[in-house]
Amino acid sequence: MTGFAQREVVLDGSSLSLTVRSVNQRGFEFYLRSGFPELEMDLKQKAKILLQRGKVELTISYSQKTQAPSIDRFKQKYSEFSKALTEIGLSVNYDASALYRIYERSFEPDLLNQTGDITKEIELLFLELDRSRKKEGDAHLVELKGLIAKLTGFREVVSARAEKATEEKQSTLKARLLSLSPIDDSRVLQEIAILADKLAIGEELVRLIAHEERCLDLLKKENTPQGKELEFMSQELLREWNTIGSKSQDSVITHAVVDAKGCIEQIRELAANVV
Repeated sequence: MTGFAQREVVLDGSSLSLTVRSVNQRGFEFYLRSGFPELEMDLKQKAKILLQRGKVELTISYSQKTQAPSIDRFKQKYSEFSKALTEIGLSVNYDASALYRIYERSFEPDLLNQTGDITKEIELLFLELDRSRKKEGDAHLVELKGLIAKLTGFREVVSARAEKATEEKQSTLKARLLSLSPIDDSRVLQEIAILADKLAIGEELVRLIAHEERCLDLLKKENTPQGKELEFMSQELLREWNTIGSKSQDSVITHAVVDAKGCIEQIRELAANVV
């Protein structure tokens, strides 16, 4: 399921913007875009337990930095950077641009000792995302049930029309055969039986009923992957409706087939958003 959630939190006098979004995916992927790589593994595990599936992207950014950087903080950043260079055996003469970048970092809040607070806020953010995804899922569920109900209606139209359409075709065939030349009754009956067999769609209608019932059963399941099987069932539905369309020479049935295939395409699109 797709979903989106955002929170603004204030830590160490600065505002942090926390944004998480997800898109549908059968597996689970997690991406953290922030200056806190040390949080990634823990957050990934928490997100996977709650969300289970999907491609999740979390962004942590400063929406408002410290208004007035202190000289102490600038010295601290300068000292940390110099010490790091010394430990790896490098010696660098700082130019104005390098010093300015260090100065810029002094605007950023010192959150190294507040990662626990950040994690708690992000856990709340994940809960908001989960609610967002479930809300979309509920909307998809209502829409899918409505589409299956439409398919049932189209099938009932075809079922009600099929017998009469076959009788009309048989009558037309019989009249044509008799108008061509003298022909015995057994030959007429044979041709009519062949036509009836070609036009028969009883088996397709029975299978459609089974497919519709299976789709509804899938929609009743909770906390179970459904998207892949729904996509498969839409293919099976399409197969039966295509067969009906190829057998039918009746305008009422043909129109129902076209409408049904449109519904099935919508079901396939929705199934792609259901894991």
